[in-house]
Amino acid sequence: MSSHPSVLPSLCGGSRPRYLLNNHELRDQCIPFIEENEKYSVLDHSQLYASDQMIPMRITEDNINTRVVFAVRHPVERFIEQYLSLSSRRINDSNVSLRSILNDMYNKDSKYSHLRQLVTNGSSDEVIRLYYLINNNDNLSYTDMLFSNSVYYPIVLHFTNQLTSRNVLIVDGFNDSLNQIFNYLGFCSFSHTFNKITSSLQLQSVIADSEIANEELSQDIYSQLNLFFEPFITSLMSLTNVNLTYWIKSEPPDYLPLFSIADNNKSSPAQWFESSLSPLNVDSGIMSHLLPKGKSSTDERFNTTLGMLISF
Repeated sequence: MSSHPSVLPSLCGGSRPRYLLNNHELRDQCIPFIEENEKYSVLDHSQLYASDQMIPMRITEDNINTRVVFAVRHPVERFIEQYLSLSSRRINDSNVSLRSILNDMYNKDSKYSHLRQLVTNGSSDEVIRLYYLINNNDNLSYTDMLFSNSVYYPIVLHFTNQLTSRNVLIVDGFNDSLNQIFNYLGFCSFSHTFNKITSSLQLQSVIADSEIANEELSQDIYSQLNLFFEPFITSLMSLTNVNLTYWIKSEPPDYLPLFSIADNNKSSPAQWFESSLSPLNVDSGIMSHLLPKGKSSTDERFNTTLGMLISF
């Protein structure tokens, strides 16, 4: 995108993305000086923007007309690639295996399994958004970090809530055209040449270089992960009107074994993926975590307490 003639980079540079700076004056210093009659726009980008719940508020504080583009990829491929990458760089100090991560995913009481229940039970957007924000903090476990970077729906919901859907665009970073983004931002079309690679080919390259992929990965695990992410993909499509059904229908790569060595060459599917809890019960459970003891979700001061929480 930075190759477009109408795009100017932020003066902060990649190491200090503009909106990570919790200071309005410092953020202003990141903007190149543009004359009123000049048809330029400033481009600022960082994956970290998706992990800080205060970013949408800082954006609206600076310029309510800012447009945000989420370039996402198939969540299963994103999840697997990050797991293999972190493991190869020894960031996974606790030696957490992929099987143990999946077992956590199957636990109904784990953070992202609970979030999945909220989505499948038809809980309100506000409850889903607040649950995600409360639980997506600086103390994420290794497993939580993997899921938080692949479950796109709640953070896109949060940005849409603050900026309106008009100012938020979702694109498949590997399949959609850059000119689709340029058109959305009001730029002219621009011919650009670069070596484009598909998400699946990039994943295959990472797997080929991994020392643990042959033991831990399988078509069975790929399918189970895809089933777990399916409600989040469906909700993202409903929120953004972007067709991502090919993610849901994607088949596991045929170069993977049917079952993993770590699973003794057999399937270990989840024992549940549907919850018996009603939306009301789930919502009430979430609300109880937001309220002081002894207060119900019908307490007249609930909205005030909730507003203070998300403002913080």
